[in-house]
Amino acid sequence: RASREVQELRSTVRAPAVVVVPARQDGPYILHPRGFLANSPDLSDATLYAADLMGRNAELFDRYPNRSIYRLQVVDDGHGSRPDVRQLLRVRTNELTIPIVTSSAPSTANVTVYVADDGHVLDQCTLANASAAQSERSDVRVTATTVAISGCQGGAVVTGLPSEPSTLSVGVSRAAGTDLARRDDVEQRYWLRPRGDVLDCITPPDTWRRSSRDGDFRVVTDESVDWVRFDRAR
Repeated sequence: RASREVQELRSTVRAPAVVVVPARQDGPYILHPRGFLANSPDLSDATLYAADLMGRNAELFDRYPNRSIYRLQVVDDGHGSRPDVRQLLRVRTNELTIPIVTSSAPSTANVTVYVADDGHVLDQCTLANASAAQSERSDVRVTATTVAISGCQGGAVVTGLPSEPSTLSVGVSRAAGTDLARRDDVEQRYWLRPRGDVLDCITPPDTWRRSSRDGDFRVVTDESVDWVRFDRAR
């Protein structure tokens, strides 16, 4: 029997196509262990598989302009894991705005917005009035050279965006006081490639969560997180 991942690919992908699969050695349970090595040598297959190269994935759109690009993930929807296949689009823009809304934060919680490049934190700030049990709003604005976070205590913070293609994580961390064991981190990850004053952004982003139940990030559905919402980027 074909795995659920294979079944999802067959029902979703329309050839000619390129499917980005997780690059980790243990594989996404399809074409185990390294699916991207299953392509024919001349890359003429109706469906090709590519390792996830993060920001460099924008190069797939350059190399295969006549193919649709998809991403395969195994996601946690709050009731277990399931395969998810989504078509990707490349957006070219001078500025990308990512609205974040946190809701019903406990009065003892500290809520922090952060941005990270390939896992390395670039900057962060505590949301203004985050100790109140109410909704808070923050906008993260990304250009080809900078990242700015609004809604912070003490005003907006601005940091530089690396010039190389990368994965930008826009995240929110909620912790009960200083108890990091109870911290809940939720982030969206964007594949970005600066090109002069223009930013290549691969959308839609995927959402990752690291909760107090485990120490590793995992891909989740937006609906499985009830305290923070990433509104549609614009």
